[in-house]
Amino acid sequence: MKQVSGLAAGLSYVTFMYDPVGAMCLVYKRWGLIYALRNFLPFSKPGRLRVLALGPECNRQVLGNPDVFHSIPLSIPGPRDSAQRRISKGLTALNGEVHQLERRLAIPLFHKRAVEDYSRSMVRIADEILNTWQIGQCVDMWLLVRELPLRISSGILFGQEGAQQAYEMGQLINSWVSQNFSVLARLFPCNVPGLPYRRMLKSAALMEDQMLIRVKARQSTSVGSADILALLLDAHGEHDDPMLLPHLISQAVTLFGASYETTVNALTWTLFLLAQHPHVMHDVLDELDATLQGAPPVSDQLDRLPYLEAVIKESMRILPPVPYTIRVAREPVELNGLPLKKGDRVILSHYVTHHMPELYAEPEKFRPQRWFEISPSQFEYLPFSAGPRICIGYSFAMAVMKISLSMILQRFRLTVVPGSRIDRLVQVTMRPKFGIPMTIHHQDRQFRSVAVRGNIHEMVKLV
Repeated sequence: MKQVSGLAAGLSYVTFMYDPVGAMCLVYKRWGLIYALRNFLPFSKPGRLRVLALGPECNRQVLGNPDVFHSIPLSIPGPRDSAQRRISKGLTALNGEVHQLERRLAIPLFHKRAVEDYSRSMVRIADEILNTWQIGQCVDMWLLVRELPLRISSGILFGQEGAQQAYEMGQLINSWVSQNFSVLARLFPCNVPGLPYRRMLKSAALMEDQMLIRVKARQSTSVGSADILALLLDAHGEHDDPMLLPHLISQAVTLFGASYETTVNALTWTLFLLAQHPHVMHDVLDELDATLQGAPPVSDQLDRLPYLEAVIKESMRILPPVPYTIRVAREPVELNGLPLKKGDRVILSHYVTHHMPELYAEPEKFRPQRWFEISPSQFEYLPFSAGPRICIGYSFAMAVMKISLSMILQRFRLTVVPGSRIDRLVQVTMRPKFGIPMTIHHQDRQFRSVAVRGNIHEMVKLV
């Protein structure tokens, strides 16, 4: 176990802000499972510990005990009575009885049976979007793919609202999330013109205004609707409660962002890994051909694609869409031998856990076949977190990915542009920093990998 303070703590924090995955891997290799630094940040309480706690046992102690280790907003706190502060109080930032109540209200929307009902709409939307893809086109696959879960999530959240409005809301959310992870905004949270913090506050206010329009529209048409805004309105009963609108807006922003951002990144990374592993691509296409025979999947076929599911699981293991999470101790407690005080923060790493060789043989190798041989616990494999707060959207995300991948792969062969730089960018989720340039071909099974540059080679052993 290593504890640092002063300048070393400052350097560690800045390094983490710029590249969390690289920083966590470096700490793990040098110092082991526990690394603690004293808080040095301005505008925050001095002396508190920030602890990087790695591995399944730390995951179990923290994620398995949500009464002691609370979730916190990853966004930057805003001034009192600001849109920034209100929006930051969504489901993932709630704790205790309030979180349990809101979770119970949201679970029916993401239950497996509900997801099966959505599958027909998912196929229709995917078909419409894939019909616009052009053979021979060179595209940033991250930008191209994101329209799929974006439109699916918008339909579930807003009902029949148009795709353009949903796209604009998604762009607002993306911009706001990025601004929350600006190093300068975190180091200097001052509402001064020209500073990143000021731009973030303006983005939050604009996003709240746009969500307010949508919530009010749903209030007037919610009878008989089955989208999430109608569900939340009906569940909370009193539509005229002045406290209801800010609450609904924060929940809607959180669920809308969470329902598509992680899925976009998981889809993009999976398409990249398949393009760079021709033998895996052959095997998954053999399964799709045998089961679907060129047709889009129907709901009862999704569970009959075990190799495709293994591909998705392996992709989320090696390149987890959410590489870390943060909790705060609400009372004095001991974590893996380290005494914590109330207010100390703990960082857990899905990424580091997924790359531990004692859990996964040759962890940097993309081997979907391993999922027919292993059965890790929820604290050893946690792309959707673990414990009582495990993500309620697991079935939804898996359905979106299975449907999207099966339809894309049967129609198209995708190749990475040779020499592309593939780097990571972590802002809550982990996405390709410069996108992933790919060329679209007819599905002719002429699979081939290409040489690429970037720190992707630190995460995956490419053939």
